[in-house]
Amino acid sequence: MYDSLKILLVFFICFQNIFGQNNTTVLLSQDKKNINVERRIAKNPGNLVAYLKQGKTDDKSKFDAIFSWVASNITYDYNTYYSSNGSGRTNFKKLLRRKKGICMDYASLMDTLVPLPQFRM
Repeated sequence: MYDSLKILLVFFICFQNIFGQNNTTVLLSQDKKNINVERRIAKNPGNLVAYLKQGKTDDKSKFDAIFSWVASNITYDYNTYYSSNGSGRTNFKKLLRRKKGICMDYASLMDTLVPLPQFRM
């Protein structure tokens, strides 16, 4: 079930970005503290998750914080999408440094930041 939810979420994000349908507003439930994370924290997935989960007691609020950060900070990389080398393994250091990625990068990042055994909804 969680894999299907992640795939659907990534499809929605990518569909919005690829076809330019950005007129839909996604309401993010997090404050600016969780979205504007210091670069030294945001460049390491473990540190980023620990920071975003601070003060959150239930799994939904933890997931919302992580999703809000990803949705607010990672932009779609059209150049990579249209290039011939747009697929492959996600390089998390590069993704978190550049804050740009394609569909698979969004999915891999969410999969890394939200490990299923820790999040039972």
